[in-house]
Amino acid sequence: MAQRDKIDVHVHFIPPDYRRAAEALGATPAKGSFPEFSEEAALKVMDDNGIATSVMSMSAPGYRFCRDAKNAAELSRRSNDWAAELVQKRPDRFGLFASLPFYDIENSESGDVGDAVAEAVRALDELKLDGVGIFSSYGPKYLGDPVFDPLLEALNERSAVVHIHPMFPKAMQALDLDFTGNVVEFPFDTTRVALNLVFSRALERYPNIRYILSHGGGTLPFIGWRVAWSPSFPAWKPDDITALLKRFWVDTALSVDEGPGSLLEGFRTHGSGRLRQRFSLRTAAQGCAADRHHRSIAGSR
Repeated sequence: MAQRDKIDVHVHFIPPDYRRAAEALGATPAKGSFPEFSEEAALKVMDDNGIATSVMSMSAPGYRFCRDAKNAAELSRRSNDWAAELVQKRPDRFGLFASLPFYDIENSESGDVGDAVAEAVRALDELKLDGVGIFSSYGPKYLGDPVFDPLLEALNERSAVVHIHPMFPKAMQALDLDFTGNVVEFPFDTTRVALNLVFSRALERYPNIRYILSHGGGTLPFIGWRVAWSPSFPAWKPDDITALLKRFWVDTALSVDEGPGSLLEGFRTHGSGRLRQRFSLRTAAQGCAADRHHRSIAGSR
């Protein structure tokens, strides 16, 4: 057994109810099927890779496949309760970022945002979970859009931790490419949501929220300087953009070989000092390795 000195904040859980509902409606992965998830299998991976604690979150497709907003809210609640039981059983080994029932964000009359706010409040106030997991985009809307403001207000009041996982952008459906979107588009969608949070000024309006970006921060380590100094943003000073980029934390899932690793080293030195303070570049088989316990992350500013 490897020494347990890592915290994995990028682990996807798949509750039985969720799996059955998604498969019944054809919302399965682009290739293959949902992997099996169990406490025993998760602990074996963790022990084999020296992981002390895994903080679970939901992956794509979320709840947009559900029949309606009510069904999405019910399935989200059951999924979070299922995972929360595992956390209560083994609080030394598991944490949880609650999943939220976004169904039809394009239609404000669906009650979708209200359902997401209600579940976030329940997860943080009643279940005492570690934070919430949110996708980078829902249809054409990216986090930072005003439609998300009621949720960000509730999260800001609670100084919540938000793990952002990329999503397949709607525009990709029109591309004639013979590979799945997660291969290329996930890093780009992570970059889009980070920049939207910056340029919508959501980071400034809701300063208490702590964001963790997936996969090494997408392409930010590569293009952060380019964005900060771009003439496309004449109302912004480069140093102000850089300061906001420093607010993000990252996980290192699928981002630690020689290429991405060296970019992260440079980015943490020249672009985001917080990366050096909070995360290492070590990784485990199924996610990222943060040097500090997730409950310390949730309690620090």
